[in-house]
Amino acid sequence: MPPEWRACESWPLADLSAYDVLVQKRFERLARGIRLYLQSGRLRAAAQEASCSNSVLLFQLNRCLSKDDDGEIVGWRGIILGMRIKRYVRTRDLPTGQPEQPHGRAGAFDAFLRDHPEVLEKFQKALKAGGSTTTRVKRSAPTLQSAWQAFRRILVDQGFTDAEYPLNSASKGRRSVQRLAKRLISSDPSLIGTWYGEQARDGLSVGRGKYSFDFGTTPFDVAHVDAHKIHCVGVVRVAGPAGMQSIAITRLWISVVQDHSSRAIIGYSASISKEISASSIESAFAMGQRTWKPRLLRMEHVRYTKGAGLPVGMVEGLAGCRPCTVMLDNAAQHYSRRILHTMRKSLGCALSYGPIKAWWRNAVLERLFRTLELYGFQCLPSSTGSKATDPMRPNSVGQAVKHGIDWEDLLDILDVLVANYNAMPQRGLGGQSSLQVLSAAVASNRAMLPRLAPPISAHSPPLGVVVESRPVRGSLKKGRLRRPYVQIDKVHYTNDTLSKRFDLIGRYVIVHIREEDDIRSVECYLETGEHVGSIETIAHGWRATSHTRSVRRAINAAIERGDVDSNSDDIVASYLRTLADRALKDIASRPGKVSPAGSALAETLRATGAAMPQPSNFQRAKKIGPDAMHLPAHIKPPSWKK
Repeated sequence: MPPEWRACESWPLADLSAYDVLVQKRFERLARGIRLYLQSGRLRAAAQEASCSNSVLLFQLNRCLSKDDDGEIVGWRGIILGMRIKRYVRTRDLPTGQPEQPHGRAGAFDAFLRDHPEVLEKFQKALKAGGSTTTRVKRSAPTLQSAWQAFRRILVDQGFTDAEYPLNSASKGRRSVQRLAKRLISSDPSLIGTWYGEQARDGLSVGRGKYSFDFGTTPFDVAHVDAHKIHCVGVVRVAGPAGMQSIAITRLWISVVQDHSSRAIIGYSASISKEISASSIESAFAMGQRTWKPRLLRMEHVRYTKGAGLPVGMVEGLAGCRPCTVMLDNAAQHYSRRILHTMRKSLGCALSYGPIKAWWRNAVLERLFRTLELYGFQCLPSSTGSKATDPMRPNSVGQAVKHGIDWEDLLDILDVLVANYNAMPQRGLGGQSSLQVLSAAVASNRAMLPRLAPPISAHSPPLGVVVESRPVRGSLKKGRLRRPYVQIDKVHYTNDTLSKRFDLIGRYVIVHIREEDDIRSVECYLETGEHVGSIETIAHGWRATSHTRSVRRAINAAIERGDVDSNSDDIVASYLRTLADRALKDIASRPGKVSPAGSALAETLRATGAAMPQPSNFQRAKKIGPDAMHLPAHIKPPSWKK
């Protein structure tokens, strides 16, 4: 016996709590005898202590010192009653010929694989192809039945006949092959993607008991950002011929920025669109730079809890949330120039992109989205459940129209959920809330290092500002005199200073555009750095209503299609009226469905803050007096163009 094996206290331990009392007592007396024998070397005394013969004690000791399949000694589990420490190995020949009796086949399949390793190797390759013997082509939906069929094709290709094992068995070895396939699939991670999907294979990176190095130890070291489409449908109310009519709109996209250390939500933004944009992500970060104020809630039963809010505005001494590193996934909008350059320079941070489909890298934020859904949007009657195709919520659009869940109500719920989450005690924070953790970090001189904002320049503008170079247009030609102006998105801008600088015609100026704010006025600078001032739109139709850059681009597209009159006194109101008309047509032709025009109308109302317009057909109906002559329904109105 090697000297290191005599130290029985270092043997692998065994737990007998699940066994009955008799097995436990047998284990204790044998363990006492083995310990005495290893310490004193007196076999007779040790056997008497174990209440067994000398040969039995030596046999049990040899079981403990035998090696398992991993090459390690069995240890104390070798003296457990009925414990098998070695696999059964068949020594008899494999059954041949047609079986008359189904007995005498124990261990035959393992013996067959041991004698024919080439069959096992080919079968493993077939499993990697999803049960296909043609390894270049993978099965799209592999099953254990297909694995057995692949095993049979391998045997036939190797020249095995029906009189040889396992083809001579009643089931052709089907159950043994399927058990082998299960064992190989469960033990080889490379097969998980083929048999259970790529997402299941990627998920194996989680739950291994290993933790990566956490480089975000203090607040604002690391921030996570991601977008999520809420599982709830809202409506927009449009004035129709019979009064206000609820029109279902697409689900809201939300972009959330969350601190890794304190779990605090720094900022968020919402948009009613098909896809999230880079400007929405930048707006979420911009929200974390300004003081938070509670919304004027429209809903009666939605309230902020005491001390709820966002960090800037609720934590004293916190001027702005500027993370050191921002962690993003591989969404297309995260690779836009606006994120890669503009936002990175404005915050003075580093960007860290995770692997493709590695959802666990942003597990903190993914868990937050689940919390917002469970305790907020999925509680509403218009929720789509866990996803848009959840069979438990089949009529989310009808419920939204029935209960009149406005898009503004959804924004109220979102703001309340975010603010209350920051004030909610969390078990992972030791029973503290995120705002309490931030307050303690700010009060301490060593817990957090405040990061100063980068200096503002033409190459590093404030967050949310886009810097563009624009030519100055105008004319000094005789008979064609025109004051200098700058064109931005097909709209002319000028001010008293620029309109007098005819020397700037043909030269370029620098404009700073806040795309998510009102762009009726922008800041203008000369190339030398001189501030020209705030230039404003010239056309009266563009000056009537506040609008963002995305709204203007949508209106320009509508003008090119001929849907909006560019000479209108209020172009934005005219565009809203057009969307309202199209929304009413959508629900007339497709009742019970989400209206694309209604979604665009709600997004425009959210971005501009304008009032809901009256549809044009509704206004025409009001102008017709009670004594006006109406044609019968079966007579078509005349066409005056002919």
